[in-house]
Amino acid sequence: RDPRNLWPQPLTATLPNGTAIGADEKDDLEDELKRRVCDGTVKLDEAQRAIAGNWVQVWIDAGRP
Repeated sequence: RDPRNLWPQPLTATLPNGTAIGADEKDDLEDELKRRVCDGTVKLDEAQRAIAGNWVQVWIDAGRP
């Protein structure tokens, strides 16, 4: 319910390398982070920081889940 987190996500955006990325990819990353938190491989606070920060880089580092 934090107003800083309430903004529309673009459905698609283009990275400098030409890769299209947007809300669907962020949703996939959120799902992957949830799985990792639930299986104990990532701490909740780490996942929260990852998604709140440069999530595109986290998405790339996670193997583009």
